[in-house]
Amino acid sequence: MELRHLRYVVAVAESLNFREASRKLHVSQPSLSVQIKQLEDEVGVRLFDRSKRHVEITRGGEVFLTTAREVLSMLERSSSTARQAQQGEVGTIRIGFVPTASVAIVPRLLEEIKTQLPLVEVELKEWPEATQISELQSGALDIGISHREKLSDRLESMLLLRERLILALPKHHQAARKKAVNFDDVRDDLLLIPRKDLYPTLHKMIIGTFVAGGVRPNRTQAIEHLQTAIALTAANAGFAFVPESADKLWPQEVIFRPLDAGVPRFETVALWLRGSADPLIRRILEILRQIYAKPDSLARRES
Repeated sequence: MELRHLRYVVAVAESLNFREASRKLHVSQPSLSVQIKQLEDEVGVRLFDRSKRHVEITRGGEVFLTTAREVLSMLERSSSTARQAQQGEVGTIRIGFVPTASVAIVPRLLEEIKTQLPLVEVELKEWPEATQISELQSGALDIGISHREKLSDRLESMLLLRERLILALPKHHQAARKKAVNFDDVRDDLLLIPRKDLYPTLHKMIIGTFVAGGVRPNRTQAIEHLQTAIALTAANAGFAFVPESADKLWPQEVIFRPLDAGVPRFETVALWLRGSADPLIRRILEILRQIYAKPDSLARRES
């Protein structure tokens, strides 16, 4: 039994006319009659009662027809899903991200995926830089969103954002009224700084900013999450450096100010395994390119 036999049965059952069914199937009427007879012999059930002027489906034929339609429908769904997968329109994408990306990148990316690829499931992993690189190389992660660091030759990257670091201060901090803050304003305050082992790029950049200013922070507290730094700042426990893109998304108890000194730009990039041919990964990367080619994104992608 072949799939064409199922299509033959459905066509004859729908028209109850071998001549009309043969035209629809683009096969000769004698050939169609022979194929149906061979199928009936194989199944061991007469599917149609027929004479020169009349064709009627049997009770056994009705049961066979129901199953035939289910099989053909399942085949069509399978074929359609396979085509969608080949075009990167269905499946599960595993995306890792650093905490700073949870503000300006991840929400926007998820919104675009939902709009453009509604059949795609997204698995999010909030992981530090080193973990993302390891998981990408092992194949456990599809795309990473991280800070630019020295990368393995096995990985490719795409710049998403290049932005300033600004200071997050408690609302009632003495420097909150100033348009820009200098090192003396926060010299005695607790610096809430990303853990060096988890976020080496950001940690090094913050420490380098102090070194370039000729000072060093008196007190520091290592943190793992951007949200923790903001929450502790709001509680008047200390201050933190945060991405410029974070300044509109946090409570009124926190004030954001630029530092009155040279602060390097830090970069957030997308990472993926070099040479990946996965169509879904390529679709997600294309969405990221679309997002960060828009005017409001270019404002932060300064050279």
